[in-house]
Amino acid sequence: MAKLKVLGLALVMGGCTTVPSQTFVHVCPIVPTYSKAFEQQAGQELALLPPDAAITKMLSDYLAVRAEVRDCQGN
Repeated sequence: MAKLKVLGLALVMGGCTTVPSQTFVHVCPIVPTYSKAFEQQAGQELALLPPDAAITKMLSDYLAVRAEVRDCQGN
C-alpha cells in the first residue's frame, strides 16, 4: 500500500494577516516490480538499440521517475 505523506501549509499574507493551515494528502504511486529475468531481457533488448534511439531517452526518463517514486515512498 502506498504511504501517505501529509503536508501542512501555512500561508502568511500582508504582514500580520494569516490564513489557517491547510492539510494536503499526497499518495505516492506504486513502482511496478519486475522479475530478474524480465529485467535482464529488457537490458539485452536495450543493448540492441542504436544509441540515438528515442526509446533510449524515454527509458532513461522512466528510470528517473521510478527513482523519484521510490524516494516519495521513503525507500
